[in-house]
Amino acid sequence: MCHVQLPFSFEAEFRRQGLLLREGSAWRLSCVNSDYTLCPSYPPAFVVPAAVSDAELPAVAAFREKARIPVLCWWSRDGGAILRGSQPRVGCFSARCAEDEELVRAARVLAPSNSLHILDCRPYLNSVVNEVKGGGFESESCYKGCTVDFLQLPNIHEVRTSFQSLYDALSASNTPLPMMSRVAESRWLDYVQLLLCGALRVVRLVCSPLRCSVLVHCSDGWDRTAQLCALAELCLDPYYRTARGFCVLVEKEWLQMGHKFEDRLRRGDEASPVFLQFLDCAAQLARQYPAAFQFTDAFLASIAEESMVGRFGTFACNSRREREVQPRGCGCSLWAHLHHVARARTALVNCLYDPAGPRVIVPMPEPHHVTLWNTFHLRLLNGHPNNV
Repeated sequence: MCHVQLPFSFEAEFRRQGLLLREGSAWRLSCVNSDYTLCPSYPPAFVVPAAVSDAELPAVAAFREKARIPVLCWWSRDGGAILRGSQPRVGCFSARCAEDEELVRAARVLAPSNSLHILDCRPYLNSVVNEVKGGGFESESCYKGCTVDFLQLPNIHEVRTSFQSLYDALSASNTPLPMMSRVAESRWLDYVQLLLCGALRVVRLVCSPLRCSVLVHCSDGWDRTAQLCALAELCLDPYYRTARGFCVLVEKEWLQMGHKFEDRLRRGDEASPVFLQFLDCAAQLARQYPAAFQFTDAFLASIAEESMVGRFGTFACNSRREREVQPRGCGCSLWAHLHHVARARTALVNCLYDPAGPRVIVPMPEPHHVTLWNTFHLRLLNGHPNNV
């Protein structure tokens, strides 16, 4: 009954969105990374503006951190699009790359508004500090027609510390007031709010009357970038709010695009529950819009638990390339398992789901709309294994 992985194709997924990647299209499928030499953490094929040739992409890869070039991850029939990548290697001397600027320009002119917003997930100060290390951020004077904003999202170390503090708060006391006070001190819910604010920013830009396009990145483009893109798409596209669609979303934005699951889910300095934080945000949205999701937060909690326990090979290794070289786990797919379990357990299926509901849902990040994800987090009180 199990499959090695969810059958996934970028071409098929964009076809579902209404974008046909054929001759004459404004976007095209590039297979320049078919042997993983351009970018080891990217999939073999990805989508870029048709105006940019494969011959230009190595220069872009050399200019972007970890060679993670800006690529298309979601497209709207109305013209707005979401791209993702990593920070440019600007450095202290304000280095430039004509090919990188051309790729961003080619994406910008495809937006109905002829504008592209670059959303840097990091705090501004952190982005400046990264210039000393050879990284940095785009200059609006070099990337004409683009606006650069900073979203103040915490890094993996802050998220790890926050989660550990949350765990300590839930373990320390069963009395409501002291426990909730400690939960507040952990800042976990503050960080969830920040992520929802970032998703709200993307949704408003893409759905604005101007139909803007957005380029999202952080430092390496595999943690905060994955969180923000996946959350925004969850709000923008009702397909991702179905059980199968959510699995496709995780496959596309997390597994195919090189989130470092092995490093993040084990103990150590590289460990951080950023994927769990994304699932927490998804659970917040499911609670805010109870009829918009085909699945319940118990479905999300099952994914969270399995990612931490590691029974399946789905979340093994740090990239698609590594999973192909050294497959791990039982060889079964978590997605196939969830499909089987959902058919037998009604607790995973939302009886309030209305497929005819609104296409776009708008995140509500205000404090009174964000609460502790009881279905998952309170299991920690009962000795749930902490693998982070």
